[in-house]
Amino acid sequence: MAIAGDSNISEEFFHSVVKSGQVDAAVAVFESTGGIHRWRPLYEALRAVQAGSPDYLRNIAPEVRVPAGEIFVELMSH
Repeated sequence: MAIAGDSNISEEFFHSVVKSGQVDAAVAVFESTGGIHRWRPLYEALRAVQAGSPDYLRNIAPEVRVPAGEIFVELMSH
């Protein structure tokens, strides 16, 4: 999974976030630090994980929805 092309973000970290049930905390960090704008597809994928369904992404612009959907699938597959 390529997370926004940033080598400082670990794929395994976000798998751990999902597995440990810390998605709400991760979303809060994105919101409080302005990370929403820099890593929008990842943020939206985490919001879909929060919602428990990729249906959350239906109303997101396609240029964000498509990569967010791919990230969502990857996060949920582990």
